[in-house]
Amino acid sequence: MNRRKSLYYSLLATKEKEVRDKLFIEENTLKNHITEINKKLGSKTIQDAVQKAVLKRII
Repeated sequence: MNRRKSLYYSLLATKEKEVRDKLFIEENTLKNHITEINKKLGSKTIQDAVQKAVLKRII
């Protein structure tokens, strides 16, 4: 598995609490970030956003 695919699967598997803990941010802050990311990518879920970001080579 290449590095890009590995990152893709780890992003999909990461729980919101893990992300908050790693970034030292509150739940609402993370939700706001996710909402903004979804708007920019035209996605409805974080899984869809990750998929679109990979396809667009953002990540």
